[in-house]
Amino acid sequence: MDKSENLELPYIMPNQAQKHVTHNEAIRQLDALVQISVIRRNIGEVPSDEQVGSRYIIGEDATGSWAGKTNQIAAYQDGAWAYYKPQEGWIAWVQEEARILVFRENSWQFPKTDSSDLQQVEMLGINTLASEQSRFGVGSNDSFFTHEGSSHRLSINKASLVDTSSLIFKTNWTGHAEIGLSGNNDFSVKVTSDGENWSDSIVVSADNGKVGFPSGLQNAELSGVPDDLNGMDIIFIDAVSGDDTKDGTAASRAIKTLNRLEEIFPIGRRVQIRLLSDLVWDRAIRFTYPLAMLEIYGRNAGNTAFENRNLVIKDATNSSNLPGCFQMNCLSNVYLRNLNIVLDTSRNQSFLNYTATMGFLRTYRVTVSRIGSGNCSFFADGSSFVPSRHQSFTIEESAKGYIAKSISADDNPNDDWRYPSNIKSF
Repeated sequence: MDKSENLELPYIMPNQAQKHVTHNEAIRQLDALVQISVIRRNIGEVPSDEQVGSRYIIGEDATGSWAGKTNQIAAYQDGAWAYYKPQEGWIAWVQEEARILVFRENSWQFPKTDSSDLQQVEMLGINTLASEQSRFGVGSNDSFFTHEGSSHRLSINKASLVDTSSLIFKTNWTGHAEIGLSGNNDFSVKVTSDGENWSDSIVVSADNGKVGFPSGLQNAELSGVPDDLNGMDIIFIDAVSGDDTKDGTAASRAIKTLNRLEEIFPIGRRVQIRLLSDLVWDRAIRFTYPLAMLEIYGRNAGNTAFENRNLVIKDATNSSNLPGCFQMNCLSNVYLRNLNIVLDTSRNQSFLNYTATMGFLRTYRVTVSRIGSGNCSFFADGSSFVPSRHQSFTIEESAKGYIAKSISADDNPNDDWRYPSNIKSF
């Protein structure tokens, strides 16, 4: 035997002349095959900028002098290319890819890891750095999870009720949105503009499944499906002492502006608005669902008794052509009590605008006056009519002809508008 079994290194034979030649050949092969580190793999053409000691893995479609030498290691030694045929289990480092390859089953492959080797790994970073805080990290444009035959579920577990299991969405490493279970078992959606002061936008109760909007709703149109037409929500407004950070559910929690009213206005149900001060109405609030009852009452500041409040209708700040108003597109009933309504707008239309709908309007101790230049009326409807009932309803001289569309100025609503049979088509 004149060669070694594994690397096929030449032996120096007995009585061999020029022993140094054989020795040097073995040294040259060892230099190429021990601690293999190739520059690139799957090379098809002989590099033109070869350097002494350079090594490559030849690809399948190699041409020229490399043709037919697929998977062999080409080493540039002593001014010429030497070729070494790999054997099962050889390991090579690919410098260009910074990866290890193993020669197995007649091809260079990435090492296969047994699943047991990945159990209880302290941290793992894929194309990024993991840390003690974030023990698993992925740097990628997308992350992909799929099923293994049927379903797939992503689980995020927390230790106890007061802990948190959530997803945080960040911009340049600053969190701006969070969804999940935060400090309790209610599912919540939180947002922040500065990464520090968070607001609960949506909270779904774990106890009964009901959805709450702690920060209110802000819609161009209030729309949805009524959940309880017999329920009643009372909202307190105090334009003097109110606070828009509150929810309006009690006199001590009164809100201040119509913007806040629009945010927290309940979808469906009966709504009673209690005015604890005079109020300028400069918002157009639209409904596209049945409103079982809308009540607006004037109350004293302590909410202990009824008291007439001035409700001044101005140009809507959120519309280019509407006055401050309610627009109701479905069956909607309205009851007003203890209000002095002042039409002080340059716009047309009406304060209570029933469009393509039918409901009723009832007033008690209401006065209407007009100082604005527009043709805005107190109320109007679309294709139907509004049965009305009025008690102690006063139309000041300035408002005659501006109560309802096509109702003459001298009609007395306390007599003529009482029952549907007496209603005039608008």
